Amino acid sequence: MIRQSDPELFQLAFNLRGKTMITQERKCALSQPSDLVLYHTSRPHQIRTGRVRADLGEHATQGVMVVFPAKLLPLSPRKVERLTATSLPGREGVGALLTGFLTQLTASTHQYGTAESVRLGTILVDLITTVLAHHLDADTAVPPPTHQSLLLMRVYAFIEQHLTDPGLSPATIAAAHSVSTRTLHRLFQTQNATVAGWIHARRLECCRHDLSDPFLADRPIHAIAAQWGFPAAAHFTRAFTAAYGLAPRDYRHRHRPDRHTRSDAGEIPGAGIRTNL
Repeated sequence: MIRQSDPELFQLAFNLRGKTMITQERKCALSQPSDLVLYHTSRPHQIRTGRVRADLGEHATQGVMVVFPAKLLPLSPRKVERLTATSLPGREGVGALLTGFLTQLTASTHQYGTAESVRLGTILVDLITTVLAHHLDADTAVPPPTHQSLLLMRVYAFIEQHLTDPGLSPATIAAAHSVSTRTLHRLFQTQNATVAGWIHARRLECCRHDLSDPFLADRPIHAIAAQWGFPAAAHFTRAFTAAYGLAPRDYRHRHRPDRHTRSDAGEIPGAGIRTNL
């Protein structure tokens, strides 16, 4: 089949559950949960999966497969071949950034548009490149835009982890990543955004999510706002209304679970979503 039509693709397997064994060119990788394994479709390969017993039951092996053209990697093909059929850790460092991104991307039911899909695909390839370069000790071979994308991903992750911290600021973010605040601001300019604006928008989005959560229906609005960095109730109300067109109290009322009837039900947004790189 390869001789008839060589697709010249790489496949990156991200193991979520169970064990997978991937063999290619006399190399064999036993993949545990959170491991990553790269292999080339231009060469014969074999994949074996098993079932894992847990609590007297059995669970099928589960994972995520990323398929992308080999030419997208800005790394030496010969060097990349050294990492095929090799287990790469995905629990820490740059590997954790990649596996976290894949987990969030595949678990989301959001319907991505064409422009969003292209941007997400670019970020994904940049993360894969960085992970491979890290294991090849070839960071200097990675183009500057890829380093920039990785830094942006790290900053995004840091912001998400510290959204409830009242001391979160451009200065603290820059210090945590060993860059100047000027460099940080320039990084966000490439995304047509500002650091403060991004933090503000993410905090508002977290508030919006909590206000529509039925399990938090009894929690006071001011408590939700304070948790996400809005200690002043009046300021939060103005900011939320400007962002979503409704005051927080009205938004919560409109999105109460008991307001929805069966006529509101429909196909889950994003069901069957497929994103191609």
